[in-house]
Amino acid sequence: MFRQPDSILAWIPSCSYLFLDSDGEEKSHHLTMSRYSLHNLLDWMYGGVDPSFAGNGGPECAAFLSGQQRFLESVVFLSVGVVEILLSLWKLRQLHFWELEGHLLQQPQAKQESLGKNVLLVVLCLIFGLEVGFKFATRTVIYLLNPCHVVTMMQIFLLACPPCRIAMILFRLQMHMLNGALLALLFPVVNTRLLPFEMEIYYIQHVMLYVVPIYLLRKGGSILYFLKIISAFTES
Repeated sequence: MFRQPDSILAWIPSCSYLFLDSDGEEKSHHLTMSRYSLHNLLDWMYGGVDPSFAGNGGPECAAFLSGQQRFLESVVFLSVGVVEILLSLWKLRQLHFWELEGHLLQQPQAKQESLGKNVLLVVLCLIFGLEVGFKFATRTVIYLLNPCHVVTMMQIFLLACPPCRIAMILFRLQMHMLNGALLALLFPVVNTRLLPFEMEIYYIQHVMLYVVPIYLLRKGGSILYFLKIISAFTES
């Protein structure tokens, strides 16, 4: 899955400046700057994606649809998405201010900053930090754009942020995205996770995606979250 250097000499340029004299100072600087080129950054993003693994794409997957069909589908779904966003923003503006902030501000500060919430925040950050480390180690950083990783970042924000209007919106949004975590647990794709403990982190992270909402719903300071979710489901 991972690209291996042709020989041990492939590793020497990264520390070759140790063997340069004073006349080679400019060459050493140029070598150091070349590590941060666009090519190297893109290699960190998707250089480790191996198309020989099922589900990782490849030339055949890229050529599956014609350019005309891609354009047509993009226009249709982007238009539908824009309409949904505009309708959602209009609906959110209809909500009363006291429903979003009035009751939340009345909650005692001790409940907002409880020990359990801080512990859950630290655990979730550690789990997601390990996942980010795995992505950099395998040069598949682009996979951090997967919906489950995005939901994890949203939940970290919810645990760290005091109750407010933005937190309410993000909470409702991530609640509607939790079906992806369930599908990931029922139909796991772990054939590309080859590093030690990488597969275990996969399951732990997706389980935590349900632990955080349950915790927030049980907290007294988050009771308004629960009321709004029930209201949203009854409206739909």
